[in-house]
Amino acid sequence: MRLRVVRALLGRWHSYLALPRQTPASWHQDRLKEELRELREARTLAEAISEASDVVFTISRAEHEGFGNDSISTSNFLGRLPTFWAAAVILYMLYKFTMRWSFYRVTAYACGLRGEQLDAVRDVINPAKLDKMDNVARRHGLEPSKFRRVGAVVRRVWPLLP
Repeated sequence: MRLRVVRALLGRWHSYLALPRQTPASWHQDRLKEELRELREARTLAEAISEASDVVFTISRAEHEGFGNDSISTSNFLGRLPTFWAAAVILYMLYKFTMRWSFYRVTAYACGLRGEQLDAVRDVINPAKLDKMDNVARRHGLEPSKFRRVGAVVRRVWPLLP
């Protein structure tokens, strides 16, 4: 029962984020291998929860985009965890990726994007990785140095951005 509710919640959340669809299926498989490796390498409880949230995000995004895999589904992964830890992973994932998504939209708005151009900003990569932030800026027609500068200001007033 609880996993069915989680799947429905995650489906609506992914629809809300409306991230660009990634193809082919191998893109999702490669991300999952990378995230599972990082989960195995986690040393602290906080790292483990963060990396587990990345795994759930990767699996649920693949499922949402039609690239699900029964051998490693969201239900399968979360079903192995006690309810408390499954809830902690899901809540942290929702928080982390929604905050990142919002950060990029606020930063793009502060850089002058409006309307359809602003609506197209739908990114969730870690803004602490400056080369990735530059890629986001270029993808949306913004000057990377300005995007970084504005992003640094936004991060100062955007507490607890994971």
